[in-house]
Amino acid sequence: PTVRDVSDRVAPEQSGWAFGLLAGWLAASCVPALRRRGVLAALGAYVALLLPVLVLGAHTYHYYLVIALPAAAALIAALADFAFTRAPRAAAWVVAITVAALLAWNGALLSDRIENTPFKALGLRADPIVDRALIATNAVDDLRAANLPNGANLAIWSPQSQAMSANEGVPAEREGYYESNLRSALLDGLALRVALPQVGQAHFVRTFDPADSLSWWVVLRYDGHLRALAPGELARVIARAEQ
Repeated sequence: PTVRDVSDRVAPEQSGWAFGLLAGWLAASCVPALRRRGVLAALGAYVALLLPVLVLGAHTYHYYLVIALPAAAALIAALADFAFTRAPRAAAWVVAITVAALLAWNGALLSDRIENTPFKALGLRADPIVDRALIATNAVDDLRAANLPNGANLAIWSPQSQAMSANEGVPAEREGYYESNLRSALLDGLALRVALPQVGQAHFVRTFDPADSLSWWVVLRYDGHLRALAPGELARVIARAEQ
């Protein structure tokens, strides 16, 4: 319920929670009964597993924190063992099952939030992995339906993405986010060659060249949907649009 942003970025607003957790963990390590249950050892393992990645220039919480989670689980186990020392065994099982169910439910909600949180334009997703997987799926499905001939060479062009970037103030000579996102999703065209054996070559272009009579022109939307046209057909479409 607290997750509002699933983008990969530094989140300094979360630092307070991190320092609060470490302060509480240190305080718990000063309690002899908790220290006997391994709280201090769990803290040492947690810090040791995080230190190698904290110096990296690029990391996000859902990657680098995973390796330290067993140490955090050891902390929870120690606290639970301390809390239920005198509790009936049945009560401890009820609490454990309830917590496990809540964590599973929360995990399902988080996965759904990551998958469906929108980004920038209709159809795009905030999580880049999900977003680019959807773009690649749309492109491959549409291109497969185009019934391309064997050995087809593709010139991939996205005038819509260029216009959207221009509306955001990106200079015409530079590639904006929407174009680079498409290029990343399709691995510079390699994804189409791998997914569709009839594709010979595939490369991105930024302008339409009517003199290129050997390529099929793939006009790509920002969300990966596309149309594959012969150069003469595309020239006619552009001429009608300019009238």
